[in-house]
Amino acid sequence: MNIRKCVYMMMSIALLSSCSPKVVTDIAKTYPATNAEDVVVYEVYDSVNVKAEELGTIQVKDRGFTTDCGLDRMLGIAKSKTAEAGGNILKLTEHRYPDMRSTCHRLWGTILKTDDTTAAAGHVAETKARVDDYNRKALQSRTNIDMSGNVLMVNFGPSWITSNLYTPNRTYKSKSGIEGMINYEHFWKKGIGFGIDFAYYQTSFDDMGDSYSGNYDITLAYIGPSFVFMQKPSDKWRFEYSLGLGYARYSENGDYIHNGFGVMGRIGVDYCISKHFGIGLNVNAVTSRFSNPDEADYYMDKNEAYGIQRISVMAGLRYYF
Repeated sequence: MNIRKCVYMMMSIALLSSCSPKVVTDIAKTYPATNAEDVVVYEVYDSVNVKAEELGTIQVKDRGFTTDCGLDRMLGIAKSKTAEAGGNILKLTEHRYPDMRSTCHRLWGTILKTDDTTAAAGHVAETKARVDDYNRKALQSRTNIDMSGNVLMVNFGPSWITSNLYTPNRTYKSKSGIEGMINYEHFWKKGIGFGIDFAYYQTSFDDMGDSYSGNYDITLAYIGPSFVFMQKPSDKWRFEYSLGLGYARYSENGDYIHNGFGVMGRIGVDYCISKHFGIGLNVNAVTSRFSNPDEADYYMDKNEAYGIQRISVMAGLRYYF
């Protein structure tokens, strides 16, 4: 149990670390720490107009899954590290803006210390005005993104039944299979929309026992409407959240069939390759409910509902129109 807890803790730490910016410093000399609020930032195109001593270098970059990495956050981290080294000037040598490879601002700079704080302080207001202007334009750009339109999605991937699956010989706690899905979605300007989802799951296995042996070919189908919410932080990335209610069908070897209803939840992320085409990854969960079969009392608990739950991870293509 202790080993399991340690593994979970290590996984949690790794996950949290991957969401934080990566900071690399190379410090040659330090002084007593200064106040990060007093650190003056010079952009790549600015010239440092005061005499200053170089203390080291700093990099603040995307770790791969960094989420909060806007200009204010990344500059704040760089200024804090500059202050820790005793510097009061951060001269950026490279500033990469968000692009198709990363949604983060990535900074490279030199940590400097000057005694001429009065002259350096005159640059603070100008730098703040530039940052505020950039943030204002970035917010306006995100606000003006028109998210209306239609999306056709085709997905395919592994899927797992996570509820009890009953056979004459045993009760399976899980069963893996494959699943395909086709979705149509329509969005209005603010990213709210509706969709139609069709999902088809299939698995086959041999159920061997002393009294009965047979091959099982199980299919699960779902079709229904859904409410969809979409976020588009940039022209390249889309995030979706969907919840739907529809018709569910269970088929066992083609002749043992149950009809019922299902609830589907889905989250996904898309990368837009062009105006009309993209790729995406979805995580889907479907819970199906059916009426109890006549023999249910022999193998089901008294208060157990008859149904099947499954979860899938699928990737596929997107067509935007």
